[in-house]
Amino acid sequence: MKKLNVIINKNDIIIRNTERVPEDSIFKKLIESFGNNKKIQIKDKIVGPSENVIIAKCNNDEVILSYDIDYGISPIKCTAANIETIFNVVDKAIKR
Repeated sequence: MKKLNVIINKNDIIIRNTERVPEDSIFKKLIESFGNNKKIQIKDKIVGPSENVIIAKCNNDEVILSYDIDYGISPIKCTAANIETIFNVVDKAIKR
């Protein structure tokens, strides 16, 4: 069984973590993958005591990635214009 898999639900990308892989390490991989991808520009990083939020642009539309220490990674908010690109980046990142 896969530990992690990625699902598209409308304009959200959901990471299913069936074996409780530490989500802070997944979040760090995603940030690194976003930063290394020329199609994605990280516009803002909000670091709080209990939640981190990354606001990025891909295909001229916003992407929001957030991680809460209590609840883990939230569904990644995308648009119809960028969901396939973001899906591919996320899927590749979690399989590393």
